Amino acid sequence: MTSACGSPEDPARAELRARLKQTASMSKEELGRVLDEVGRGIQGKTVKLKQGNETRELDEQQREAVLGILTYRAGVFDEGMRTTDGATLRIINAPGKSSNAELDAARRLLIDADTLLPRRFEFISGVASDEYAFDLVVQPK
Repeated sequence: MTSACGSPEDPARAELRARLKQTASMSKEELGRVLDEVGRGIQGKTVKLKQGNETRELDEQQREAVLGILTYRAGVFDEGMRTTDGATLRIINAPGKSSNAELDAARRLLIDADTLLPRRFEFISGVASDEYAFDLVVQPK
């Protein structure tokens, strides 16, 4: 249902939101469209990390790890869906840098299928002391 005072949603965006809720893996083209839309959604906004009750700015290393997935897409793939707190999240997987050269690391950016905004970031490396995760909050500047 569309509000009388709001403008209707772009049909391509609505289609993309619906696609994110489907279990089938996304094609490279679909994944590219999702990453482009997420980039547009955060343009002019601040992405912060939230751990527990603390919300703060991403430092430069965190910013590159999290938002670099949107622009540097080598090795990026669709890992599937996750449902958390009633929200459908699409998991975008990208290579990461492990402190142990013998282990592969991965960065996971979880995109909210309803808002097309990043909601969570996870870094997995096989080295417990290197691994971390945090929620993301997108705010106006």
